[in-house]
Amino acid sequence: MRFRFLLESLLLCLSIASSQRVPAQLPDLRGKTLFITGSMHVTGRVTIFLQTFEIDQDVPLTEANPARIVFDNSGPEDNTTLTGVMPLPAVETPPYVTCPNPSIPVNGSFHRGTGLLVLRGSLSGASTFHFGVQETDLGTFRVQVRINNLAFQHTGRGVILPDGTLRFQHSGRTPLTFTGTPRLGLKSPAAPDPCVFGGTQASINNASFALQDWTAYLPGIRGAVRFADCPGVTGLPLTLQFHPVDGGDRFVRQVIPEPDGSFFVPNLPAARFLVRASGPGTLARVIPVSTASGHAMGVDLGDLLSGDANGDNSVDVLDLAELIASFDSTPSSPGWNDGRADFNRDDSIDVLDLDVLIRNFDRAGEELP
Repeated sequence: MRFRFLLESLLLCLSIASSQRVPAQLPDLRGKTLFITGSMHVTGRVTIFLQTFEIDQDVPLTEANPARIVFDNSGPEDNTTLTGVMPLPAVETPPYVTCPNPSIPVNGSFHRGTGLLVLRGSLSGASTFHFGVQETDLGTFRVQVRINNLAFQHTGRGVILPDGTLRFQHSGRTPLTFTGTPRLGLKSPAAPDPCVFGGTQASINNASFALQDWTAYLPGIRGAVRFADCPGVTGLPLTLQFHPVDGGDRFVRQVIPEPDGSFFVPNLPAARFLVRASGPGTLARVIPVSTASGHAMGVDLGDLLSGDANGDNSVDVLDLAELIASFDSTPSSPGWNDGRADFNRDDSIDVLDLDVLIRNFDRAGEELP
């Protein structure tokens, strides 16, 4: 009897623990691109023509100028082996041209259950990194640093922020270690090719090279929408169908916009899309959106017009028939029919909904190709 009681208690505890277990919310990173904001930072002491000055140069990694990690499709979904590259951006500061930085091959792993991300990367041989410009007593120059055998390693844990974004946050510096002595190249605007390492060169003593206070995240879409025929109504779902322009499977996301119409769709692939937007009983709109370079900001979906009761993306006599069949009903009425003809979403099908249908009659929504 005592054994049975203990066994039942154990089963009860396991049942409670199982019911409280939070399902994994972390997305699959296979084939995805993480964007990195923060800064690339180089420090050191340089002597040129018997003149010594300190290098303390940042390249801001903003949402408009992020670094990125592009992963391949590899490994199982929940404990993925990752391979890819990490292109590091350079700052464009007129009158200089943007010079490309090398891409660091990376590999590692990502565990969806714990959020643990392990990354390693290295470049053998000499590579030239461009860091914008530096003001010195000798004038204004593009800073170029040549580094031998660069290595990068990071271990961090991902979290889901309140807006749904997956982020890996790192306070302080993640060193990019190297062998040998880094060389500094100061290229003037008059140089024949400002992207070729050369010009005034010097060694950098006590040098460090790092990613500083950085955050890695999957891109998303931040925008706004207006349900034109439902003024003051909140909590309406917005359905977004994503069509990758450059190939790939379509997928659907649904969000509830804020009362002011703003919305954010997190954790998307880095790609160009045609996005079909619709709400309950509305005609669809299709707009181009790109997350290929990071977050797509300021996406305006405009007005979504209502009147489509049967979901065929047009307002016509078929929708009028639906409205007539449900006329003068409320959610407790037998003829409510899920409120498909409640175009203004006031929980009543009446002359106000007829007015919406008349105003938008004979309109058709947009469709994906």
